Formats: sequence, C-alpha cells, structure tokens
Amino acid sequence: MNTLYFAYGSNMDQEQMRQRCPEAAFVGTASLPGYMFIINERGVATVIPKADASVPGVVWQLNSGDESALDRYEGYRLGLYDKCFRTVADSNGNTSLVLVYIGHINISLGASRDGYLDRIIRAAEAHGLP
Repeated sequence: MNTLYFAYGSNMDQEQMRQRCPEAAFVGTASLPGYMFIINERGVATVIPKADASVPGVVWQLNSGDESALDRYEGYRLGLYDKCFRTVADSNGNTSLVLVYIGHINISLGASRDGYLDRIIRAAEAHGLP
C-alpha cells in the first residue's frame, strides 16, 4: 500500500529521505492551509493551527516499509508526533489527502538544533519553495 506524505521540515531534503526511506518517490510541492511552521522547544519542526496561514512543503509517495521507518524516526510510538491526514494543495490548486506528522504536545517555541534549520532552508530552496 502506498501513502502520500507531506514533509515540511528536514524530510524535504532529498538526500535525507533517500537514506531514511530509500523507496520514497518525489511527487511534487504543495502547501498545507490553516497551519503555521514553528521550531518547537525540542528544537525540531512542527506545525500549529493558524487560520490565515499555510505551510509549504514536499509530497512523497511512501510504501509501507518507508512509512514504518518514518514512524520510528518521527517518534510516533513515543508520542512525539501524531500521524494525521490533512488536505494539501499544489500550485495548480489540485488537492490531495496526505499523511502529516504533527507534534501536538511540544508546541512551545524553541531554538533549532545545530544545522537543522539550515537543512530545511536548503531543501526548501532546492524545491523552489519560499
């Protein structure tokens, strides 16, 4: 079974995804409406609800093995992130229901881990995102 996954943080980076999820296929870019990107107190990215905002990101197609790998990496079973399904829109206005990892517990603002935000910015630029 394949799942569409929306990455808004360091998983936008193609090399990182190749290492973590070797079978993942790049689908395209999209935006997640109704959310705002933050770095939380753990020093990593999450999104929080904000009606007039949207978060740019990358959509990947995952097989079940890659999704399991992301569950481990994102700390899903530890409760660090929840697996949610949300609707994203591409630049043509086409929408898709996608998997998004959202940290609902750690939502206080924090400082990013060393080099982490730089990786996110480089990946966003590589995909032509703001």
